[in-house]
Amino acid sequence: MFDSPEKTVMAMDGKLPMVRSPAVVRKPSLEEALKAVVEVFKVGIKDLTSRTKLDHITVARAVAIFHAHHAGDVSFSDIARFMGWSDHSSAKHATVAVAERLVSIEENNPKCAEERRANAIYRRRFEMVGECLRSQGFVIDLPEFCVLQEQAEKLRESQRKAKEAYRLKAEKRRAEREARSAS
Repeated sequence: MFDSPEKTVMAMDGKLPMVRSPAVVRKPSLEEALKAVVEVFKVGIKDLTSRTKLDHITVARAVAIFHAHHAGDVSFSDIARFMGWSDHSSAKHATVAVAERLVSIEENNPKCAEERRANAIYRRRFEMVGECLRSQGFVIDLPEFCVLQEQAEKLRESQRKAKEAYRLKAEKRRAEREARSAS
């Protein structure tokens, strides 16, 4: 017999009912994801929260944001607020960049040993962040490969549309300027 979504009551052969509470699922916050990334990537927290654009720091920052958003259900707005960014677009771009990289690693056969090595290191570090969070008792439930692929394709399409809209607006402004200068 079901009492409520919070508790499940089961009668056991006419004896006293057993009450089970729902399992507690711990999801990592952005701070916890950043700490795991610091441990795996060997970079400082201040570097991750700074505006530094060094490649090894931006990759580490993106992996932390990806884990916080997908495993911890932290919104892009909350991530941006924590990082001191003006809006959520940088956080969204970081998660999509990680998704695209993981998709490209799965789809591509690298041409040279150096590219294979770089992909293997990236993938292993990504997995190590998840393992680090799991070892702290967090449940890491990341999206399937096909979902990541869809997200990457949607972003590429929206970027293409935005570029096209910008191009059309620029052409329209140019035509208006030419019309004004001609008259």
